[in-house]
Amino acid sequence: MNLTRVVEALLFSAPKPLSAKEIVDLLRRAGAEDE
Repeated sequence: MNLTRVVEALLFSAPKPLSAKEIVDLLRRAGAEDE
């Protein structure tokens, strides 16, 4: 899965609009869990 699809899924599945900072935080947490 590429980053574009992940961000798209986050934007369209979130119950409220996400800021750029919230998206970055979510991606960082997901990356940390993956390691």
